[in-house]
Amino acid sequence: MKRLILLILFILSVSTSGFSQISNAQAMFLYNFSRLIKWPETSSQGDFIFGVLGNQEVYNNLVTLTSGKKVGTQPIVVKFFRDPREITTCHVIFVANNKISLFNEVLSKVQNKSSLIVTEKQGMLNAGSTIDFVIAENRLRYMLSEENARKNNLVLSRNLQDMAMTN
Repeated sequence: MKRLILLILFILSVSTSGFSQISNAQAMFLYNFSRLIKWPETSSQGDFIFGVLGNQEVYNNLVTLTSGKKVGTQPIVVKFFRDPREITTCHVIFVANNKISLFNEVLSKVQNKSSLIVTEKQGMLNAGSTIDFVIAENRLRYMLSEENARKNNLVLSRNLQDMAMTN
């Protein structure tokens, strides 16, 4: 019985560390996306805002990663949202899998605001996201939609495009 409990604890710790590594990698990607995209001039005033909907771990990692940093000349602020109704204007909005059923509400909140919409669910590019995270060959990767970026007045760098997975 003791061995069974130890085995279960070990499996849970491995699973949790795997999720933790993914959340940390997602936060790093989000920060790097901010440096590889050009926002309209109207978005270059005040704070650079990252919004995270529904994933506390990505939020925590992003806060730690961006502490004291800037995007261009803009200080970084990271906001956590539990519900799409809480969403305010963000440069980058990350939508966790557990909130994907509310994606249309997210779209309506950030429509015409030049926001980069990033999801954890492959296939959301067709629904309006600009970047979707995917796991390929046991690595976190991403797919993107240049068309959705253009619709949101965002210019993707060639490097960002070249590193993306293709369909």
